[in-house]
Amino acid sequence: GERLQSLAGHRDQLVAMRATLKKQLAEAFEAIVITSLKDLIAGLDARIKALEGQIAEVIRQAEDTARDYTLMVSVPGVSKVGAFSLLALLPELGQRSPKAIAALVGLAPFDNKSGKLNRRSQI
Repeated sequence: GERLQSLAGHRDQLVAMRATLKKQLAEAFEAIVITSLKDLIAGLDARIKALEGQIAEVIRQAEDTARDYTLMVSVPGVSKVGAFSLLALLPELGQRSPKAIAALVGLAPFDNKSGKLNRRSQI
């Protein structure tokens, strides 16, 4: 519910900040700036990973949510992070049938932005 939304929202903010820093790093040429940006990015990587661990724990603690999460990640093309986001944004999913959840999840596009590859959103 609310706790999951808060954690997922904060994670999204950190991911956005990291993306901005990575863009700055790509344009940086001054050694001290490059070092600084790399340190900041590494720090955000660690925080994001820690948050994802907390999110997973919150999901595990709520049985309904854990069931929905398991169902979501079983749908092809749905990542762990995509499932986190959906669970956080759609708490009412818990009241839906597994078929309805699969249909919803199957229709939710997620950007696959890993590393330098920028692929189109997939459905």
